Amino acid sequence: MSITELAIKRPLLITVIFVTLILFGIIGYNSLSLNLLPKFTTNTITVSTTYSGASPEEVLTSVTKPLEDALSSVEGIDAISSSSQEGSSSITLELLSSVKSSDAQLDAERKVKQVLSTLPSGIDEPVVSRMSSDDMPIFKMSVSSNLSDTKLYDLVDKEIKPVLTNIPGVSDVTIIGGTQRQINVDIDNNKLKAYKLSLLDVNTAVSASGTSFPVEKLKTKQADTHLI
Repeated sequence: MSITELAIKRPLLITVIFVTLILFGIIGYNSLSLNLLPKFTTNTITVSTTYSGASPEEVLTSVTKPLEDALSSVEGIDAISSSSQEGSSSITLELLSSVKSSDAQLDAERKVKQVLSTLPSGIDEPVVSRMSSDDMPIFKMSVSSNLSDTKLYDLVDKEIKPVLTNIPGVSDVTIIGGTQRQINVDIDNNKLKAYKLSLLDVNTAVSASGTSFPVEKLKTKQADTHLI
């Protein structure tokens, strides 16, 4: 008996079969788990370094080039590229598909530590990370105000950022842009010569001026106080 003949002679059976298939389809669709932002990790390693105040040329010669030479020996690299900007360096390692990114990350961290002592003292420690969808920002917010650039940055950094960081489920908050407060020291070469001082002496004096040392400890019933 063919399907056509069966459908003609046993229409109720065919109806039951189709209704059953439709019910199973509805149940299966409702039980599907949906993920709007599926997690995925690419076979790519990035090494980011901050060198505040340095020009792109200085970043290239003092940071990017030494790190690039050290990372070139990481096993399983398919291609390596770098970018040197004012105050920052970024190196990207593209790995072969057969290489585990976690193993390559550990290897890259070892290579960075080996040359860390040869890098300029003013840099922040290089950050080695794997590119993952979890690292991408899911929410961006812009802030504008009539305050000055430095006061607005301090407001966002010291008041708004801590509040956002304490929200359950938030892992990190990054501030992009803005002007941080800084103090410029103008040097008068004639006065330096008159006092027989060098730029190193001035730098040492400025660095020491912001240092405090506890010399005594005062204990009370309310609290312990360090006297400066």
